[in-house]
Amino acid sequence: MFWFVYYFEKLSKVFPPLRKLHFRFLRKCIRGHYILRKNGQLHVPAELKRKLEETRVLPDGKTLSPYIYGSIATDHDLIVRQFLLSRYFCPYSRFNYFFLAAVGSTTKDFRFPLPLSWRRLMNDANYPSNTRMNSIIWWLEIVFHWIRGQLRIFSIFFGSLWALITRSNWPSNYAFILEAFEEMLPKEGYPIPERNFFNWYATWKEREASISLLVHTVQTARTAKVSGITVQSVKGDLPFLPSYSSLGKFAFWGVSSGILSLGKMMTGKWWDALLLAEGAKAAMVRYNPKERLAREYFFMYDWTYRPIWTYWAESMGSKIHFYFYSTNSEQFKTRSGYIPLLFDWRPINWPSYVVWDRYQKDFIARHSRTEPQFHIVGPLHLSGRVPSEIYYKERSLAVFDVMPMRLSLYATFGLSNEYYVRSTCIKFVQDIAEIASELNCHVYLKSKRMVSRRVDASYRYLLNNLQRHSNVTVLSGDYPAETLIRKTAISVSMPWTSTALMAEYFAKPACYYDSAETLLHDDRGAHGIPVCIGKNELRHYLMTLLDETAAHGTAVDDSKRHGLPPIH
Repeated sequence: MFWFVYYFEKLSKVFPPLRKLHFRFLRKCIRGHYILRKNGQLHVPAELKRKLEETRVLPDGKTLSPYIYGSIATDHDLIVRQFLLSRYFCPYSRFNYFFLAAVGSTTKDFRFPLPLSWRRLMNDANYPSNTRMNSIIWWLEIVFHWIRGQLRIFSIFFGSLWALITRSNWPSNYAFILEAFEEMLPKEGYPIPERNFFNWYATWKEREASISLLVHTVQTARTAKVSGITVQSVKGDLPFLPSYSSLGKFAFWGVSSGILSLGKMMTGKWWDALLLAEGAKAAMVRYNPKERLAREYFFMYDWTYRPIWTYWAESMGSKIHFYFYSTNSEQFKTRSGYIPLLFDWRPINWPSYVVWDRYQKDFIARHSRTEPQFHIVGPLHLSGRVPSEIYYKERSLAVFDVMPMRLSLYATFGLSNEYYVRSTCIKFVQDIAEIASELNCHVYLKSKRMVSRRVDASYRYLLNNLQRHSNVTVLSGDYPAETLIRKTAISVSMPWTSTALMAEYFAKPACYYDSAETLLHDDRGAHGIPVCIGKNELRHYLMTLLDETAAHGTAVDDSKRHGLPPIH
């Protein structure tokens, strides 16, 4: 999410002149964050983004070139806006970085690549951006994407040519897991969590029965078997061109599309140049027979932008799914209602969603402008790590935190509600450790992520000190949550992390703990999980359940799954 700031830091280490620029920008960001907080305007970045997200970017009556992209029935302005939102406006993206720097500067000039209609909107909001410099930055961005499109065309052409020369094979009757990473993949000879994504798909009753192969693009992973289905890697997320004839057609399309988009760009029509790389992948699909495409495609991370090629794949018979595993997309409920969302979800238009429960389904249905299909499947892990052996005590708590980020990074998040801050996160852990000590209970604390220098220094210090407590075990961030939940008596999670839903799925007692005492019990973000507000409520909840658990045991009771799908 915060890849821009991350790579800016990396580049500043390689190129010393960038270091001074980087720190100057960070100081402006922090200053901008303090100014917004002091004036009670932390909601401004999210509010501006929502206004931009609903403002058209294409001139009236203008569409993407049917020659470059084919005839797509979906609103073309929506496709372009999705692309821009994905690249610039996700909650922890470079829009926040530059916007806060503008607020923290003396001139308030907002320099950022935006189309004309969005620059005018920013100007109306008293953040000067409709300037010659911003226009230049925008057109440099367009030129960059046009060059990127040319490189994509060359890459597809020469990659397909090499595949034809070497007679490389492409699988058939397969499903494709896009955006997979090595840690989630099964490894031959090692057990994987019961609710791992691959285990689920192999036993999913709604999948295509003829599929016997799951593919991904992680080249370092070896071929493995999961419940009778082979899992293997391929090079690229789309099949190379199948013949010299189709290669020739693609080459002609590539040359003519490059010239056409360049000509349009020079006359002010920038949208075809912006998406040329996406058009190349769409052409790749069009010049392949449908038998070479996956029967099902699963996307996982970029919920904003639906690639252009998926419209063509869907029209050729492939099923397009988005695995929506986020459980903290809802903003907190206050006595005056729910806080506005950080991101406008209305532009999303995936045809099918794989979700954990009805709350996620309701969230998507509330915001989607289309009527997608939903598959409620229960919690699915994106980790296949094999846990090390740990001795678990009978009176035990699984505790799942959210680590506060250091201020220089946290400020760029653009959060309107400051809940996951140092004071709240530290009190969350300290309160639970104190109550567990009173109840003679052992705490197994698993952090949401691996501890690094991005984490607030005070919180890192707290975790190091907790290691010395006899009733606290601090586990690595990559330790499987499923294993920890099933080995302990009760789970306590920070709002609204997904681990509480995992515990409910396995019929284990679970609650959310609000150490800041600012939440409400009936917040829909809790997905029906109990919310303990303050130490007294948490103490009573744990005392009652620990006594019941000791009396009745800790076996998983399938009858308490609240209508969720059964464990296979």
